[in-house]
Amino acid sequence: MKPALDEKLISLNQQEIDEILTALETRIEKIEEQVRVCSTFYPEKPDLAKYWSRRLEASQSVLESFRQKVYGR
Repeated sequence: MKPALDEKLISLNQQEIDEILTALETRIEKIEEQVRVCSTFYPEKPDLAKYWSRRLEASQSVLESFRQKVYGR
């Protein structure tokens, strides 16, 4: 993450951190559902499932990075 963003993370209180974590986890759950739906109902469109799988990986990476930044401070 960028230095300015790191400074902003330092100033977050626990409630704000919890809200961000909840939002990221909810986003991941929704994307996981999209992957399941695409794989189940649209097997003839593997690119669609790949797209959502990449989004899932990216969102999981953001969540892990955020956790490391706020709890590793």
